[in-house]
Amino acid sequence: MGIKSKSAKVLGVLGVLIVATALGTAADAHTATGADNALARGAAAADAAGYIVVGPSDAQVAGDATFYPTGPISDDTLVVIKDSDGNLPGGLTTSDLQTLVQQKRAGTLTTSADETTAPSSVVTPLTTYYSWSATSFQWSGSYAGGSLIGWDDSATATYYFRTKDATSETAAGDGIGYYRGYNGSTFGTWSSWYALGNAGTSGHTKAGIPWGNVAAVKKFEALCTTSTACFGDFN
Repeated sequence: MGIKSKSAKVLGVLGVLIVATALGTAADAHTATGADNALARGAAAADAAGYIVVGPSDAQVAGDATFYPTGPISDDTLVVIKDSDGNLPGGLTTSDLQTLVQQKRAGTLTTSADETTAPSSVVTPLTTYYSWSATSFQWSGSYAGGSLIGWDDSATATYYFRTKDATSETAAGDGIGYYRGYNGSTFGTWSSWYALGNAGTSGHTKAGIPWGNVAAVKKFEALCTTSTACFGDFN
């Protein structure tokens, strides 16, 4: 499943022409080195703990995509993304994260290796569906769903969505997914919208998108394709 065309990005190192005095250039270089060193120290601490927490204050928006700098963390270090209110996803606590990482390292996790939820006591069950509404004029706002944890770099999040029963409405849907990469020379985790396909009332449309080593809240958006307004639910 690819990133939808309306939000496709060229993510890479951009050439930058800097015109500055010798003093200004030296100050910039010192600041950049300090920031890089701080990220490297944070990455080392995250690898030791098994997870790193990032959130809205760290977010760097690039069009429809968002970048969370983490520094050069290990492939199996979990990236925990706070929700829009600054809370850990799904009601997780630091103690929960420490316990889950210990279980992962001990090989005692009994949940799916592809996609797991946080402990049932602190997360909305996947059987819960969330309502959405949209128009044909533009993509709807973002709707928050349940919280998921992907425990390896090949993990995927499965989205289901449909339009309202007993109508002839159809809609296109997108879901937030995550992947690791660079923003300039800084390593971190990207979130971006992925196309989920089209749905009507004949059943839920299902699609899987990247969610490797990430704990975060699922997000969904829709666009009506056969009517001015449409409604439905998603998971």
